[in-house]
Amino acid sequence: MARFISTLALVTITFFITNVLGIHIHYYRQSIPSVLPNPWTSKGCYLDVSPARTLAESSYISSDTMTVESCIAFCTTGGYHYAGVEYGRECFCDYAIQTQGITTTLDECNMACSGDASESCGAGNRINIYHDGIADAVVVETVSSWKYQGCYADNVDARILSQRINVSGGLTPSKCTASCKSNGFSYSGLEYSTECWCGDNLMSSNQVDGNECHMTCDGDRTKLCGGRSRITLYQDSNSEPQGPQTCQQTTVPTFNLRAVYKDTPESTISIKVIDVNTVPHVGYAILSVRFPLDRRLVSDSGLY
Repeated sequence: MARFISTLALVTITFFITNVLGIHIHYYRQSIPSVLPNPWTSKGCYLDVSPARTLAESSYISSDTMTVESCIAFCTTGGYHYAGVEYGRECFCDYAIQTQGITTTLDECNMACSGDASESCGAGNRINIYHDGIADAVVVETVSSWKYQGCYADNVDARILSQRINVSGGLTPSKCTASCKSNGFSYSGLEYSTECWCGDNLMSSNQVDGNECHMTCDGDRTKLCGGRSRITLYQDSNSEPQGPQTCQQTTVPTFNLRAVYKDTPESTISIKVIDVNTVPHVGYAILSVRFPLDRRLVSDSGLY
């Protein structure tokens, strides 16, 4: 009986609004657009809970103009292969669906897009995802004599490799490793889609999950080139590089440590740091270090 009364009340209110007040109510059934920008297709409805986003590389919010098409256009401009709409007005992009992405039923993505009420734009913690059809990028395990070593954390304050090399024509694993090889380095790393780094040893060794290196190379979108503060690392199997390095902190034979100085890797420093008893007529030595190519011991009698 109570259900009948509720239904009757709803019908009465609707009749009053449309016929007495003259306001017309439009009913929409939200759905996936039947025609999408070529070659994009729907991947379905996914769970999406902040901060572990299912699509995490880029996003924007539009309170009154969001559509599936506008979100796809935004992600296409950024070079992303996945686009997703959520909560009626949010757009997300990425190169791949993140590992935490879990599918759910389409009827859970039931909020209308703010710019087109006939289209579905996800819901709370639900995202409609679309894909451009390009196969997900992969890690290149072997590049000539270079072997993939994993994904590592990297940041501007503590670089894992000391030297950045400019690569023309778009970054790829083969171009970066070849550049490092020609410059005499034994490690090569690709970061943030466009950056090539080289080194003789690892300045740190914080390895992370391989999925965190998920950005595609700007010279070949089928291959992976690190991520934000993440570097895809290779080692030349024909070389024998040293492990992570630290500054000598103790006295070594015939030398007495006087000080340890910290400076930027790009600088050349000349400091009176050690006594030398084995070089005739020399009471001290100056250590001049130029990273990454020049390491010299200098005294007032010449080079040693």
